[in-house]
Amino acid sequence: MWLTILTLLLIYTLALVIYRLYFHPLSSFPGPKLAAATKWYEAYYDLFVSGGGQFVFEVERMHEIYGTPPIHKPLIPKTHTTTGPIVRINPHELHIKDADWYEVLYTKYPTQRDKYRPAAEMAGAPLSAFGTSAHALHRKRKSAASPFYSTRAISGYEPAIRDFATRLSSAFQGVYETKGVVDTKTTFLAYASDLLCEIAFGGALGLMDDEIKAREWAETMESLALATPLVKQFTFLAGVGKLAPRWMLKYLGPGGRVLGLQFEMHDRAADFLKSKNSNPGDGDSKQRFLEVIHTSSLPPEEKGVEHLAQHAFGLLGAGGETLARVLSSTVFFILDTPEVHALLMQELRTTIPSPTDPIPDLKVLRTLPYLTAIIKESLRITSVVSSRQPLVSPTPLSYPPWVIPANTPTSLSTRDILNDPAIFSNPSTFNPSRWLDPNSASLEKYFVPFSKGSRSCPGFEIAYAELYITLSTLFRRFELELYDTIRERDVDFKRDFFLAGQSVEGRGVRVRVLGMCE
Repeated sequence: MWLTILTLLLIYTLALVIYRLYFHPLSSFPGPKLAAATKWYEAYYDLFVSGGGQFVFEVERMHEIYGTPPIHKPLIPKTHTTTGPIVRINPHELHIKDADWYEVLYTKYPTQRDKYRPAAEMAGAPLSAFGTSAHALHRKRKSAASPFYSTRAISGYEPAIRDFATRLSSAFQGVYETKGVVDTKTTFLAYASDLLCEIAFGGALGLMDDEIKAREWAETMESLALATPLVKQFTFLAGVGKLAPRWMLKYLGPGGRVLGLQFEMHDRAADFLKSKNSNPGDGDSKQRFLEVIHTSSLPPEEKGVEHLAQHAFGLLGAGGETLARVLSSTVFFILDTPEVHALLMQELRTTIPSPTDPIPDLKVLRTLPYLTAIIKESLRITSVVSSRQPLVSPTPLSYPPWVIPANTPTSLSTRDILNDPAIFSNPSTFNPSRWLDPNSASLEKYFVPFSKGSRSCPGFEIAYAELYITLSTLFRRFELELYDTIRERDVDFKRDFFLAGQSVEGRGVRVRVLGMCE
């Protein structure tokens, strides 16, 4: 019996490989045959090579070896054309490395683009906007939360951002007094997560006031990142963890804390709905994010406990970590580039004469050209979202001389665009002045750190507000210097965990506080 089963399995596997290599709709597209035959090729690079998360670099190699230049006319002239723009990277998916085609795939509404289901479910929150595959449903869920991200709402968040930036400043002052070192990875993550919980849920997690909790939270987020390549290959694992009883979580280490966070969001949503049921007309200003979704036009079945919990988990899991990483890299590049630091300080001193003066309103900060250029350049060079985001079109897409079949998962990577030397000269060089050049308007089309189209990040304006206020506060008040931080080891992109990860030996960006600015 076992021999029969094994024989049938081998016959099925052989037939599947033959189909994928010679009869599959993507069989004519360039790429390595092994990658076309099995997803285990991708799994090998993401799970077993150099600490994991290495398939992104193998995709780069595929483009160099197997691709051919496009024959379509670029939307704007370039100094050269990227070679190898289209390859088949696994049995089901195509990857395109061509910035001029970005708007075709990541287009605005009403053109339909579904998110490739395995990519959508990777976060383990299929009821959230991020985890929604279907185009129409995603649009409804994303629109439901839009008032939380509105310009008016952000104006209301500004006092909280200022307050937390002041608390962060006090923490830096404490490090100066003890002659210690700021571990920005932990410090900024605690700051960003507490701030996000304050404006979204009306109460911080208490990370900034408790070093042990802050480090545990950093381990939790690190665990969430490290699990990404595994869940990307085996998406069913994202839902399996939720079956674990709560008493078991403390025995599961950082992974248990990730599950604990999901349970905590579930409890928060349940308490919120319980209070709404007892006081239907009471708008809960302390639960802004949940209140916004609850009062949206979504149907009642989209406002249950689990829906609200997954929306909240998606917000917290992404919002704090991304801001922390951008802040860390921005601090590094400013301090690592003396001429940038000098020009920034000159601009800040003009706007804020004394380090003890209040930080100007956000509207004023956004008019500072060099600070704005630094933030844009940091978002570009950090390219914090490193994973490709495959979408599916219900109709064929033209990429001359190719025609991409309908319902084919197709992706581009924002990192490829933001680091394309044909668009951004010397892309690995931190050069804010590129955004002050009279011809910089041509770069705006390719400035996609928050993606574009219907699947773009809704929280980009909140991120900008936090970056302007935080950076102004820290650099106007303190003299800082890097401490035992090496770009290649601690900053540069070495591993793909959905967010850009550093090398296995990486220690993160660390700084010393030398004193108050003049």
